[in-house]
Amino acid sequence: ALYPIKCLEGINKRCQGQTANGGQPTNITWSANEVSLPMVAGSKVSEATIRVAGITGRIRGTKKNTANGSIRPDYVLLDDVQTEDSSKSTMQCHDRLKIINGAVLGLGGPGVKMSAVMPCTVISKGDLADVILDNDANPAWNGIRVKMLESLPEDKILWQKYEDILKESMRVNGNISD
Repeated sequence: ALYPIKCLEGINKRCQGQTANGGQPTNITWSANEVSLPMVAGSKVSEATIRVAGITGRIRGTKKNTANGSIRPDYVLLDDVQTEDSSKSTMQCHDRLKIINGAVLGLGGPGVKMSAVMPCTVISKGDLADVILDNDANPAWNGIRVKMLESLPEDKILWQKYEDILKESMRVNGNISD
């Protein structure tokens, strides 16, 4: 599956005419918003597709026409679904939650289960991330809250020494090698 990608040599226009296995089109897609792995006989990932879309963009009814028929998403990664501004707006949080629970989780099709993961940061109390991570309000999400810092360092002198070494290494070497 990766050899045809390597053969493109970073030139996505080559996707259109690329063939493999005696002249069969690979149907590879390589653009800013979509990557479809090549169709290669025997490959378990033939035509697997990764598509990027904004939470407020047109996502309902997303599908990919392939040589083997139409396929719909079976996995969604929701990243950065809220902004500083939207986190402060109850209406925007409500609207985005409705999009996620409706259009996004329905991408697999009627009655089809799919997986969804949403790494998120609570920006303010009651924002979209805070609501999604509330297991009582949204038990299907299995929200897990992780502390940014488990505890403050005990040996402050050692941490100051570390910071001094780090800064000097960046100044002298341009990296953190020291």
